[in-house]
Amino acid sequence: MRSGGFAATISGNIVASLARVAVVALVALVLPAYLTHHLPVQTYAAWVLILQLGAYVSYLDLGIQTGVSKFVAEYDARGDEVGAGRYASAGFALMLLGGMLGLGLTLVLAWQVPRLFGSMPANLYHDVRISVMLVGSSLSFGLVCAVYSAVFLGLQRYWIPMTISIVNRASFTAIVLAVVALHGNLTAMGISLALVNVATGLLQVVAWSKKASHIRISPRIATLPTSFVLSIIGSMMSPLMPASSAMSTQYSASEMGDFLVKTTRYTTLMLLLTGLPLIVCGFPILRLWVGPVYALHTLKYLRILVFANVIRNLCAPYATMVCATGRQGAGTAAVGSEALVNLSSSIYLASRFGAIGVALGTTLGSFVSVSLHFAMTMHFTHQTLTISRSQLFLKGLLQPAMIAIPSLVLLPLWWSPSRMALSPQLAIVWGLSTLVFAWFGGLSQKERNDLVRLSRRKPMSPSSPEQ
Repeated sequence: MRSGGFAATISGNIVASLARVAVVALVALVLPAYLTHHLPVQTYAAWVLILQLGAYVSYLDLGIQTGVSKFVAEYDARGDEVGAGRYASAGFALMLLGGMLGLGLTLVLAWQVPRLFGSMPANLYHDVRISVMLVGSSLSFGLVCAVYSAVFLGLQRYWIPMTISIVNRASFTAIVLAVVALHGNLTAMGISLALVNVATGLLQVVAWSKKASHIRISPRIATLPTSFVLSIIGSMMSPLMPASSAMSTQYSASEMGDFLVKTTRYTTLMLLLTGLPLIVCGFPILRLWVGPVYALHTLKYLRILVFANVIRNLCAPYATMVCATGRQGAGTAAVGSEALVNLSSSIYLASRFGAIGVALGTTLGSFVSVSLHFAMTMHFTHQTLTISRSQLFLKGLLQPAMIAIPSLVLLPLWWSPSRMALSPQLAIVWGLSTLVFAWFGGLSQKERNDLVRLSRRKPMSPSSPEQ
């Protein structure tokens, strides 16, 4: 029965997260398509840079939000509300520090806009600087408020923070569309985004006061900040956190290692199934979405960023389970190094090569993170996650990566500057061969049989009684 309980927990959390992902994906499809057709190219490019510079504030989270949710989950399960509040308050204190650092970083980036982006038209500097300060400051405020959502994640009430996130994205989209329709400038767009971020930050506080105030958050009892400096993990698979933490008390280290290999294989498979179409068929997708002019100029950015994020998230299951088993300290060097390399190299390369430098910096940080996890972190977590690094690499990463073989074989046909995309016939061949490799290379015989049986199962009638 324990497997069923874990499955139910994970499934419920994932459903809540997927609802948010669906809205975010819809916004990501609709908003750029509208802006690229209603803003001048230089103005839209400046807006993208404003969002990118403001997003650097999120690196100062340092996994604190996920760490808070982990400890709240553990102490709430024990019925220790005081202990849960102590860790939540420690997280609040650290987030407050992160918010102040974010504010300082925002001011520095706004000040250095002309130096970082020398090719930008001088008449945009003023609006870009103001917008960077507004967006970065509001995100710094949101960083502090994120602790309140972390409490709900720990209590496994995912629908509350996910609903707030949906409200944020929907409001942001509606207001920006209205500003652009009324011919507002970059400053007006920055103000609108800042107001939405502040409002949803306050909404998180209100939700906590109404639904979870029994987990007290007060900086006066923040006595454990150092515990959270070590709570550094990715958030891609955060729904696994509470369940993985519970599993670690009932399963052996070798069983946890086997679970890690399987989860990593599934993650790699899904990353490639969603990322490869954007890399190989990026030009026709962009052309339909934002038009041929933008598609031509943004294709290389899309490919680099998708590739970087696929690499970056390969170790997401491992990072999640490391934190869930209480070995956060082992991941400090890997994730801290990634943040440092990503931020510093993105700023430097952006000053040398423009916006493409940000994408290249993200790629460098991704390789640093994965490399250090394999080289260092896994050595120190062997007692809680007993797994051979070579086995994890071969079965968890390399085996599902076989689905990239068709893409590599056809590389000269879709990477060539003279040919931006495959012909329709080759695209069909590529898609089918990729799915064949995914079916036979990414899944075991038992998993394939299970999926076939599941697809043949008759759906239960809504009126049928539960067995």
